Amino acid sequence: EELGAKLQFSADRITHSGRIELPSGQLALRANGGDSAASVALEAGSLIDLSGVKKRFFDVAAYAPGGQLRVSSANGSVSIQEGALVDVSAPQGSRAGSIEIEAANASFIFEGDLRGGALAGERQGRIALDAGRLQDVELLLQKAAAGGFSEEIALRLRSGDIALVSDPIVARHIKL
Repeated sequence: EELGAKLQFSADRITHSGRIELPSGQLALRANGGDSAASVALEAGSLIDLSGVKKRFFDVAAYAPGGQLRVSSANGSVSIQEGALVDVSAPQGSRAGSIEIEAANASFIFEGDLRGGALAGERQGRIALDAGRLQDVELLLQKAAAGGFSEEIALRLRSGDIALVSDPIVARHIKL
């Protein structure tokens, strides 16, 4: 099992419904088409696993951190649909990874699940979003909190409001 691999996909449009497993890796998905159909969609059944791992070297355990996911669309939307999972969590003794989403000229549609936790005392997951619109801010924040993203939450919405009705945002660093 290799660690820390980098993989980048760039196309007019990206639709993913399979498995990508890169332990402690870095994955970039970029839709660079010139119109609003140039989107990135993680569909139901999609698994992106960039979680950290524990490796044994003779009698010593070493821990690799969670990886990094960057998803962007130049002109279209980005969606993580219900039944999709993104995992940048960390094993014991290591820090969690990060997720960056950019859909500045369109919407981020979020219905999936996120994992970005680490053990107490280690750095938790980070999530950053730059989108034209977000259909459900509260759902994203609830699932990010449940998934362990409490190191940093950065939200930039280029239109509309960030309205928090029920749950507070809990993180070491918050950027709105």
